[in-house]
Amino acid sequence: MKLIDVLSGLDFQGEIEEDIEIQGIAYDSRKVSKGFIFVAIKGFKVDGHQYIEQALKKGAVAVIVQESLPTEYKQIKVDDARKALSIISKNFYKNPTDKINVIGVTGTNGKTSITYIIRNILEGMNLESGLIGTIQNLIGDKIVDSKSTTPESLELNELFTEMIFNKIQYAVMEVSSHALSLSRVNDINFDVGVFTNLTQDHLDYHKNMESYFNEKRKLFKISKKCLINYDDAYGKKLYNEFKDKSYTYSLIDLKADFYGKLLNTSREGTLFELTYKENKYEIKTPFFGDIYILNTLAAIASLVMIGFDIQEILNAIHSIKPVSGRLEVVANKIGINIFVDYAHTPDALKNVLNIGKSFTKGKLISVFGCGGNRDKDKRPKMGKISDEIADFTIITSDNPRNEDPKMILEDIVKGIPSNSQKYEVVLDRKTAIEKSIEIASPGDTIIIAGKGHETYQIIGEEVIHFSDSEVALAYLKGKK
Repeated sequence: MKLIDVLSGLDFQGEIEEDIEIQGIAYDSRKVSKGFIFVAIKGFKVDGHQYIEQALKKGAVAVIVQESLPTEYKQIKVDDARKALSIISKNFYKNPTDKINVIGVTGTNGKTSITYIIRNILEGMNLESGLIGTIQNLIGDKIVDSKSTTPESLELNELFTEMIFNKIQYAVMEVSSHALSLSRVNDINFDVGVFTNLTQDHLDYHKNMESYFNEKRKLFKISKKCLINYDDAYGKKLYNEFKDKSYTYSLIDLKADFYGKLLNTSREGTLFELTYKENKYEIKTPFFGDIYILNTLAAIASLVMIGFDIQEILNAIHSIKPVSGRLEVVANKIGINIFVDYAHTPDALKNVLNIGKSFTKGKLISVFGCGGNRDKDKRPKMGKISDEIADFTIITSDNPRNEDPKMILEDIVKGIPSNSQKYEVVLDRKTAIEKSIEIASPGDTIIIAGKGHETYQIIGEEVIHFSDSEVALAYLKGKK
């Protein structure tokens, strides 16, 4: 593709040779090959401008910069290199999201579950799909490594292009607030944007809830249609702003476009009633709790909004499967309910503990910690929540990163009343999980929260293999 075509729609300064053939794009100098454009992004830890000479030596024929540098090569100067990367990636890959149906899901909690439920339903209709998210990226059945919830704009366009090559017509993706803030999805054409909820998280990055909300709302400005959780206060704000193109789902408001009502919960899952266009449908899922009714409603509604018949969707509901690390059952023969869950925010922990409480005949035991180098304000809040709901809490390490894990645990304990006898601090996470099983009796429920599907623990700069479910299963095996 000619350089002038790659730069189409980009506001820039500098002289260019319009007829240069561009063979690819890179923002990592190590990935540059002959004929590439190199985009110098000023990141949080690394400044791409420092690697321009390396990119040129490897064959870059054009360089996009955010800061003018006193060098001999011709610079394509832009105000925002990340926005530029989004535009040129879309151009180079010939705007792939014009050729595929894309559902984007954003919010604090529920993104992963909703995307997987949508994918399961599409599978039930014998339709292949693409998925981009926290656990993994999928192109049909092919697994593509996922390093972040929402990849950079270049990788997104590459993924969508490969989906189209594989004749996939539907893609669903998690859209993180970081991705919206960093312009990763600016030029993705979303057919439906889904809003789940907004509760405290990532305030180390966004600073306050209003800033966090303003990043989330960007998705709905660029989506053709919006699907809003009307039970959430921030959802109501979004609906009022985008009502001309919005639909709602709810467990509270009977006037919502998609209204759900709980009928029954058991250890096998949940039965609820969906009301849509004055028709009522009974739906059975393998999930537990109101939050998963909302997630299922969102999945069904988003598929209706891109053109599927409601009955066709409901006929495929049997294909829904539990999601890895989301109230994932750790099977055992000793009569204890053990679940691993990704809950790492105050609201998510509250939800998952209340779900556990709802079907527990014995004690509810909570095992959780908080990540290091992240929002410190939520730590005591989560300690308070666990102490109030669980019968016993084991506070342990999560991903301490570069913080002292003991200090993180002390922050959590600050939220627990000083006279509480319902908790214990166990620094080592493996020991904490084993301890929870050791003190449990048949009929008790253990919720191991915070890491969910993750198979690693980050301690300092070291990433070690660690899986909550693997640790629990190994200990259970030894108890036989």
